[in-house]
Amino acid sequence: ASAFRYDLPLGLAGTMSATYVNYDHPDYLLAKRTVLYPQLSLPLATAAFSLTPKISLHSAHYELDGLDRPAAAQWKNVPARQSSTIPIFSVDGSVVLERETEWFGDRSLVQTLEPRAFYVYIPKHDQSEIPVIDTGATGFNYAQMFSENRYAGSDRVGDANQLTLALTSRLIDPPTGAEILRATVGARQYFSDQDKNSSLPGETLRNYKSTDILTSFTGQVLPKVYADLGWQFNPSESLTKRFVIGGRYRPSAGRILNASYRFDRDYLEQVDVSGQWPLFGGWHAVGRYNYSISEKRVIETIGGLEYNAGCWVARVALQRLATIADQPTTAIFFQLELNDFWKVGSSPLNLLRRNVPGYGKIGQVTDDPVFVGQ
Repeated sequence: ASAFRYDLPLGLAGTMSATYVNYDHPDYLLAKRTVLYPQLSLPLATAAFSLTPKISLHSAHYELDGLDRPAAAQWKNVPARQSSTIPIFSVDGSVVLERETEWFGDRSLVQTLEPRAFYVYIPKHDQSEIPVIDTGATGFNYAQMFSENRYAGSDRVGDANQLTLALTSRLIDPPTGAEILRATVGARQYFSDQDKNSSLPGETLRNYKSTDILTSFTGQVLPKVYADLGWQFNPSESLTKRFVIGGRYRPSAGRILNASYRFDRDYLEQVDVSGQWPLFGGWHAVGRYNYSISEKRVIETIGGLEYNAGCWVARVALQRLATIADQPTTAIFFQLELNDFWKVGSSPLNLLRRNVPGYGKIGQVTDDPVFVGQ
């Protein structure tokens, strides 16, 4: 449950979230967890400047049972009833600067320069006796750079004394307000060491003061052509940790070609191509090919045909998916649809939308809202 109020006295804004979890496991411990998370902020903003100081309280109460179970041996000596209340303080500030510029000399655009700073302070609090029910460490990415807690879940609130700095520049089309290009670079600086008692059991503690540098680029580079790039670079070791580059060509609805390359130094290196394209008459082809360079094997292959007869549509798709055990599974989907009123068969639509970015349902009157205007 959550509630909010943005018109408090003195310009304050308040939010409150509350969750209750009754965790039941046949082997692990049993737990009832209640979390209250009130937040009070003071948004200060003009057309070009914003500053938002915020203070929060993360209050959690646990009632535990089954502490004598073998799978819960790690927690057998902790109190059955316990609570924690941890304050969180943050300040988020940004500036937006604008200037007029030209794109290839014949298109007037507005370019922005948007520095942003995000500071978080969370005091150290011993949480070593609090069991872990549904919490894990998040990876370092753009979303996590501007979050207060380094964990996903409510069983840990990581101590923090850190500052995130980022710089974003955008190209905007003035008549429509559409964003043409966006580029961002950012990193985080830590002012204290990570506390073991505020961390997950067995977690490797941070031994560095600054994070990798994250950069990203996304937008329209040519008519109907869009590109995306993400790069995580470690300056102390002068190496790339993660790199993603992708592009898509979309001249119209129902016509799209995608290609991407993904590299993660610790996990994977993959290429991925997919697309949807009309063939002749009412026939359309759709497919995906995902190959792991690091494992030297095909991860997933999808091939499909669609036929639009105007008053009815037929779809067939074949999926071959490799498993960890290297025993591929194959599935076939077939659907017959009559004017979107009557359908028979196993629909491949969710499969195609999930695996082919920009896939458009043939025979659909309106365009996919995600790609309207592109």
